[in-house]
Amino acid sequence: MGEANKPILGKVVFLFFLFTAVFPVTRAGALELSAGAYGRVYGNYFTNQVFTGLDPTGTAAEDKFLIYQRFDLRFDFTASENLKFRYVMRVNDTPWGGENYTVDNPAVCLETYNAYLQFTWPGTDIQITAGYQDTDWPWSSIFGSSLVLGGTQTASAVIDAPLIEDTLTLQAAFARQLDLNPKYDDTTTQVPDEFDTLIVALPYTSDTLSVTPWVVGGMLGDGAFDDEVDYIRNQLLSAGYFLSDTGYHNGPAPVAWAGVAGEYKHPSKVNVYFDAVFGQTGMYQASRLQRRGWFLDAGLEYTGWEVLKPQLTGWYSPGEDSDLGNGSERFPYIVLGWGPGNSFLYNTTQTFDNGYINAQPAGSWGVCASLAEVSFLPKLTHTLSYTMQSGLNSSRAMREAVLLTGGSGNYVTMGNDLAYGEVINAINFDSYYEVFDNLTLAVETGWANLSGAQSSVWGSRLTHKVNDAVKVAFGLTWQY
Repeated sequence: MGEANKPILGKVVFLFFLFTAVFPVTRAGALELSAGAYGRVYGNYFTNQVFTGLDPTGTAAEDKFLIYQRFDLRFDFTASENLKFRYVMRVNDTPWGGENYTVDNPAVCLETYNAYLQFTWPGTDIQITAGYQDTDWPWSSIFGSSLVLGGTQTASAVIDAPLIEDTLTLQAAFARQLDLNPKYDDTTTQVPDEFDTLIVALPYTSDTLSVTPWVVGGMLGDGAFDDEVDYIRNQLLSAGYFLSDTGYHNGPAPVAWAGVAGEYKHPSKVNVYFDAVFGQTGMYQASRLQRRGWFLDAGLEYTGWEVLKPQLTGWYSPGEDSDLGNGSERFPYIVLGWGPGNSFLYNTTQTFDNGYINAQPAGSWGVCASLAEVSFLPKLTHTLSYTMQSGLNSSRAMREAVLLTGGSGNYVTMGNDLAYGEVINAINFDSYYEVFDNLTLAVETGWANLSGAQSSVWGSRLTHKVNDAVKVAFGLTWQY
């Protein structure tokens, strides 16, 4: 092991034994400590990830085969049933031979994944959670997680207040999503470099129906982004923003989303899922700086068979019109956790990371047909899905966005953001075998084809290199 990591590892081991010595789980009335872990090691073969064999900007060749490793260590400190603290440290998904896992002198690899306090307010059932925690905004479960903000972590304060036991709850959360320069800005002039949100939801649950109306308000400063969060910038700002370098006027701009998520479980074993949401950023700014759009999805699932669950899902979300001067018509979002059928087009419910194409559902329509939880042999399950996604963005708007931002991959990307006439067809087949109770062998495979790529939008240098994407990821996961 390299010298750089030895002090870090030593501290981790020392802290673990110190915690277990001072806070034994068997001592009645004392602070209790429980620990858990999750790990995975997997190989990932992925060729033509953005349909060219190059990176999203088309300037570097991809490395087709990588081996990744991740390890999480979780500590739960429980003072009583009403008060606890969780801390999770992670050695993140990085490839063997680089960064953390070089042959010698690796980079420091530990990071904080969760760190939050959770307690119940005395004399009530109101639960408060404050800190860096897992975050999913409301969305129907067949799509994995939220399209707007899902499958990620935020620094936030969350309140869950039951109004009617097991039926109706009031949920509210404040999150500081981004702050580029905490404490002090780089200059003597204050810079609007924060992005804050406040969400209020009202989940209703009965034996057959779950409905969650929700609203979000927030403030977005266009100084909140740097090279590491450009992808969030691309999902929140309009292409018209890049028509000049003046940015937002008069400080940060309001943002808002409003939607409803629903699930209905019919006695005939047919489940219905639906979401409807509208979002807008750049409010009260010049027209070219505003981005507004809506998104609809729905799904059907049959649960009457023990050996498989057929699923059919679809979505529709308008794309850009031909005028960048009137702002963007694409639905804005922060971090995608959404995706049907375990499809590798999206960063959704796959077991292994780094194996998705990153197709953008806003500005497109599509369908996905799946056979989920297929199981004919003990401990072995499969998922088979076919996904089709078709673009709804004006070719002229995409072309102008590419020219304004210096090429594909800087704001919009060929094979991710689809113009009219561009279509992706994809198939994924994923298998999971439970070796032991806590050890699973997984193989996730996929094939995708991009048709109709327009050289007038992306340039002939890229469109002439378009080829099918192929993915094979295989490895082990374990948890305790």
